[in-house]
This record gives sequence, C-alpha cells and structure tokens, in this order.
Amino acid sequence: MSRTLPRREALNELRLFSQIIAPSDLSRNPDRSHARDETGLTEDIDRDYVGHLSIGLHRHFQAGGLAYNFGVDASLLGPQTGLMGLQQKVHSEIDQPFPSDFVKNTQVSNQFILGTLTEVARPIALSPSTNIRSFVEVQTGVEDLIRIGVDAGFFGDLSEALFARAPVSGQRYSVIDGTGEGFLLSAGVDLTRVIGSMFLTGSALRASKYRACARFGLNYVHGRWSQFHWLDLS
Repeated sequence: MSRTLPRREALNELRLFSQIIAPSDLSRNPDRSHARDETGLTEDIDRDYVGHLSIGLHRHFQAGGLAYNFGVDASLLGPQTGLMGLQQKVHSEIDQPFPSDFVKNTQVSNQFILGTLTEVARPIALSPSTNIRSFVEVQTGVEDLIRIGVDAGFFGDLSEALFARAPVSGQRYSVIDGTGEGFLLSAGVDLTRVIGSMFLTGSALRASKYRACARFGLNYVHGRWSQFHWLDLS
C-alpha cells in the first residue's frame, strides 16, 4: 500500500513462495477411487492436490507518476516439491488427516514453469495519512490472469516502505519497512479474469473465469519488526 517509493531508487526483490492446495477431503479412501474417464476428469474428488514452490526476481520503480513491478518467477509443481511429505509429517504429529494414497495418486504431476508478472499502479496521496492506489496486473505461468483493482491506506504514513502483493489473496504487505513507524489500515477490491490455471488440470473442478475479492489488512511497523493481519472476502 505504499504511497511512493523513493524517487531516486529502483528496488529489487527476491521472492520465495510456497503453497499447498488440497482437496476438501485429504483422507479420501483409495478403495473408492475411480480411474480418469475419457475427458481426463477424476470422479469423487473436487480437485487435485498441488504442491507449489517458486523463486522470482522482481524490480520495483516509479516513473511518470506510476509505480511499476516487473518480475520473473520459476515454479515447481508436483511431488518434486516435497510439500506433501512435509504436510503428512506435520499432520501425523498433531493427529490431523493426511493425504491418502488416492490423493497422492491424483496430485498434479511434476512440472517446471517459467512465469512473468507485470503490475502498473497509480498511487495518489489524498492527505498525509490517506492514499489510494489503482492498479492493473498481468500474470503468466502457473496461472494466466489479468487483475484490476484499487487499494486504499488509512491512518498511517509508511511512505518509505516497499509493499508487495500476495499472489493468492492480492493483499499488500511490507517487505521493506523503511523509516516509518506505526499502524496502517488498508482495504482493497479487485476483479480477476482467469485465462488458464495449471492448478486444476485433470480435476473435476474448473477455474472460474472471474474472481472478485474484497480485503482488509492492518500493518504494524516498530523499528526492525513488522506485523500484518488480514481478512479476505471472495
């Protein structure tokens, strides 16, 4: 939710990301599994399990009153990430359901995917403590999509901080806290047009063409420490 970046600087961000996307029933009984039919869909499961790891390099800068983020990300999908094994160990320790053989056998296969991200935003300061930021984002790779929306920040001045957008929720959180200190309340809405998704290949669940999201967040920065709390509605 940054109002501005220091005009003299362009900043590079090394981004590490991981996520697990799981079906609603991790412990699906393998005896009830069905082979994929001629359309490639799997019966009796709402989606395939996905393990996703990525590393990316993003460059943030401002020019002509606009803020830019250009990035390239390399992603791994499937069993090669080791995330299913990690989840199984954690869930077994805390006595929670863990992936069954059926879920293991129907997970998204090993893939290596290169992707890009381009975001162009127009930050506008309405007052020393209030700003709005309209944006357009285009993403290719594990998901191909176009996202448009607006973010607003209230009751705080973290103008020297660098904020990044979470890939899944669209929330903006501080990655460089700058010299500001205090609270920043944020809110945002966006509409996403989904063109394609590698997360849903072969599952009975299809990606919705459009996703609408409203979000609220609270950033707190004190010295070298920061916290971020949020709520998403989609």
